[in-house]
Amino acid sequence: MLGSGQWESVKFGRPELEGALYTGRDITNFSGFSTRYQSTYNQPPGLFAGLAYDAVTLAINLVKTKGPKQAFTPASIEDRRGFAGINGVFRMKPDGTSERGLAIYKVVNGQGKLESPAPTRFTGS
Repeated sequence: MLGSGQWESVKFGRPELEGALYTGRDITNFSGFSTRYQSTYNQPPGLFAGLAYDAVTLAINLVKTKGPKQAFTPASIEDRRGFAGINGVFRMKPDGTSERGLAIYKVVNGQGKLESPAPTRFTGS
């Protein structure tokens, strides 16, 4: 059985889910962000908090590295190498979609266990 990243919030107590595989974000960097967020706002961050953090960080880094006039050109935003965020690597594509590097998890003893880590960079086109 295969599932999506939305399985991160599922309780895997059902025996038929044992051994199932699903993709999910790389939580390595998100854990540190989550701790800082919880400390500041007294509640855990939602998924959108992490995405917003990555978007703002990307904008700041593009301005720093490309300058304000080149930061938001298609060539800068659609960099094939992508960008590293707290949810893992991601890149914007010319067709308006995005691509993310996701980890693969397996349900073992009712819990998600890392089966294959998320890529740390993109290769190819």
